[in-house]
Amino acid sequence: MPYYLITPFTQGDVQQRDIHGGIYLHDFECSAQRHTYSLDKPALNSLKPKADFQTLRFSKPLDKTSSVLFQQCTQGEMVNSIKIATLHSQESIRAIHEMTFHNVLFCEYSVSGKHGHLPCETICAWFDTLELCIRPMDENLKQQQAHQAKYHRS
Repeated sequence: MPYYLITPFTQGDVQQRDIHGGIYLHDFECSAQRHTYSLDKPALNSLKPKADFQTLRFSKPLDKTSSVLFQQCTQGEMVNSIKIATLHSQESIRAIHEMTFHNVLFCEYSVSGKHGHLPCETICAWFDTLELCIRPMDENLKQQQAHQAKYHRS
């Protein structure tokens, strides 16, 4: 089971942040080497609308839970954009430094100026650690998307 952490995002080194400075989610467990959080809609909705980026960190072992995580994030009404910062031992993978998720199934990536889309599960398998930076959606954008969704359903 992956473990999750939401903390305020700053320009500093997120790896050095005290884990206890984060926003605690449901079902917190702690052992010598593992901090476990479950992420659900109430937890996502608890992010303040005017807050800065929130960093969501999860580490291997990655399994199908990760795809559920992506779905929860990308379908959350308050989520404006999700970007990934990656940590990996291979230089070729480290080059993929930022991705923006457009929907549940695929995410965009950039390597040496080349762009493409891959399934989230594929990209998950590449990394030892992923950090999602979630920016809450402002009210205007939320209303705009709600209007578009209503239009598409009619």
